[in-house]
Amino acid sequence: MSNLNSTFDINKIKDREKVKYALEPLDIPQNIMEMLQKTIDDNKVLVDDINILKMIVAAIVSGHHIILYGPVGTGKTELVRLLVDIFHCELEVTTAGENWDSPDYLLGSEQYIAEKGFKFIEGSLVKSIKRTYQYIYYDTISAYKATESSAFDACWLLIDEINRGDVNRYLSSLMTALEPIRKNVTEKELKEKYKISYLQEEKEEILYMPKRLRIIGTMNTFDKNVLYKLPFALKGRRFALIPINVPQSLERESEIIKASLEVDFPLADKALLNDFVAFIKGFIEKNREIKLEIGTGVYIDIGRLVFEMQELDSTAEIEDNIDLAVAMKIIPLLQDIEIGIQQKMKRLLEAYGLKQSKASLEELTRDITLELDEDYE
Repeated sequence: MSNLNSTFDINKIKDREKVKYALEPLDIPQNIMEMLQKTIDDNKVLVDDINILKMIVAAIVSGHHIILYGPVGTGKTELVRLLVDIFHCELEVTTAGENWDSPDYLLGSEQYIAEKGFKFIEGSLVKSIKRTYQYIYYDTISAYKATESSAFDACWLLIDEINRGDVNRYLSSLMTALEPIRKNVTEKELKEKYKISYLQEEKEEILYMPKRLRIIGTMNTFDKNVLYKLPFALKGRRFALIPINVPQSLERESEIIKASLEVDFPLADKALLNDFVAFIKGFIEKNREIKLEIGTGVYIDIGRLVFEMQELDSTAEIEDNIDLAVAMKIIPLLQDIEIGIQQKMKRLLEAYGLKQSKASLEELTRDITLELDEDYE
């Protein structure tokens, strides 16, 4: 791939060529569902609902951009990377910030560079479009097909935590171009509807949204009401919103946790590992009872912290290290959830003897005085 940039110059490509590249369809692998399921099983990804996978594939194939939403630690970003590999695409990654209030964050803007003065820095969407043009350019030249077989088909864009910025503002001028591109879209329609323009050094630059490109957003949320705060125009046509929930099977979830820790800590005491998995399995079950959904990745992180601490001090009780790990990984997630769940969680932590975690949660919610309404034995 190192020689591609030396012969491809986006600045020399004429408008009609950009349109031609934008019209190139996305190649859909044969047996895509079987491929995706096998890849997920091989990589122990946390998604275990075939209907969710079907929704994702259908959305991508039909030209939609997608938003994957759900609790922290459910494997959304990992799933995106697997999807990108299956569709033979590159991935441009950016994370939305609270200061995102303009399309410039995706298109580009003039920025001051030390010792170089002001320079135009391309945004992540512009980078993705240009890279996609580049791959299509080589894909359509027969002389390169045999020698550049490792080239990607497109460059997709991942916007992590897409809802952190002001979506209404930073996607405002892109709303029309983000509508799903029909398979039989005409050249005239593409030029009118899917044109993306921006200023670079006071000169208008024009690109066209490629049919091969997909934008994937991720949202971490405990509160489903966050979804209703997204602009209707975003939910209605531009993006397909797909939930990535915690695994349906508690047995499978605990198996994934154990397998991950066995890889990370091959010398860990097996009895201690089994004790941890048994503890965390019961803890997950109680969390589900109080409607607290936390992704498997968070529990794996807790396990990693626990066994790192065990290696630092082998005389420590594993329950004490679990307490410290829960305080670090779960308690900070509880700040913005329903007060009732916070109160139930306090009682649960007390029942499990997690004193540090309970103290941390009380500090987080010290102004809350609601009565506890559920007992745990």
